[in-house]
Amino acid sequence: MAETTDYAGAEAEGGDGAGKLPPSAMVKPLSLPDNLLELTRQKEVTILARVMLVATHSGAQDELVREIETLCEGRGTVTGVGLVMRQACMLFCEGRSEAMRDLVLAFKSNLTAKLDDLRVAAFCDDVPSRSYSSFGVMAVNVPKEANLEVPEENMTKFIFESYQRCTLLGKEVGSREVSSALGAIQEKQPALLVSSERIAAIATHNDAMTMDDFFDLHGRPAQPESLGDTIWPMQDIAVDLLR
Repeated sequence: MAETTDYAGAEAEGGDGAGKLPPSAMVKPLSLPDNLLELTRQKEVTILARVMLVATHSGAQDELVREIETLCEGRGTVTGVGLVMRQACMLFCEGRSEAMRDLVLAFKSNLTAKLDDLRVAAFCDDVPSRSYSSFGVMAVNVPKEANLEVPEENMTKFIFESYQRCTLLGKEVGSREVSSALGAIQEKQPALLVSSERIAAIATHNDAMTMDDFFDLHGRPAQPESLGDTIWPMQDIAVDLLR
């Protein structure tokens, strides 16, 4: 076994401390994941997520608007939009990841019996910034989308086009209250609103996740079990310097 010098003891016995290592050299550096977590804490970084829920229904629009509003109230800084049409509805929300998961769970628990084909069309948990500054739900009448081509198999591009339209809608709403802005947008820029036909096509396609699929995949955030040498092996600097 290699011998090491007790520098602290030598200094205590009156040595001049020659060759003494600085305290910082005796500290094992943080792993990369630990550094990222610490940076997040220091800068109070908020990791945002977005969720897009779609469903078909046969109920009253105004009643469904009230129920969605109730489910979304008191959920911190959730922003986004809810569109309720005669035969379909959509919710596009953004906020903290845990808040988005809780919201999906609330829909599953409270609206599954009232909505048909309730599915999660999209979920993204690394959103850099918000598209909406507030939240609002509204019953809307969107013109039928002419020449809508619905793919039989891969719906990824089709879903993304709807997702992108929702983000563009948020930029158009800007700093205005969503509910008040939707009235003018519905009249002057209806193309920004996702149509009932498009929502229904996504909700009835297997490429959109069911509630059970979503919670199997996203129900519990991944927790790294080890963040030290297992992920980023590093030896003590002190050991290397003393060899």
